[in-house]
Order: sequence, then structure tokens, then C-alpha cells
Amino acid sequence: MRASTSHAVVRRRPDGIVQIAPRRFGSPARDPYAGTVAAMLVGSALFVATLVTLPVWLAIVAPWLAAEVWRARRVRRALRFPPAPVEDLDLRRIA
Repeated sequence: MRASTSHAVVRRRPDGIVQIAPRRFGSPARDPYAGTVAAMLVGSALFVATLVTLPVWLAIVAPWLAAEVWRARRVRRALRFPPAPVEDLDLRRIA
């Protein structure tokens, strides 16, 4: 049986041990900054070459800048509220 709360996962193992562990979030398989750097470089190169106007350049750069702010807030929140350590509870000894 597997129950979950907002920040922890509770696993009841067949040997009677209840394991309370923090939720695991998958790490990105690719570099999250590669797209941001590429968009900034391409957008800035087109702007400097006067191939795009300022509103078009802002339309290229603004979503990536917003993604960076969102990513920074997520990292700050993870550092501010770190996941709890894993605790193994043996219900046979408690009861």
C-alpha cells in the first residue's frame, strides 16, 4: 500500500516497516540553460544586425527570461525548505 502527502511519500513495506521519504522530483536530462543561452545569443545577434526590431527581440527574450526567474525561485524555495530525511519506522516494535 502506498499513501502520499504533500511533501512526503509513505511506503508500507511487506516486512512491516513504514518508510517516510521526501518526494523525489526528476532531474532534467538536458542542460536547462542551453535553450536560454541559445535564445539570448540568437535574439541579440539578430537585434544587433538590425534584422529584428526591439518588440520582436523582446518577444524572443521575454519568455526565456521569465523561465529563468521561475527556475531561480524554484531553486531558492528548495534551498529554503529542504526535503526531510528518510525515516524508517518498524511498526512491530512500536505496537
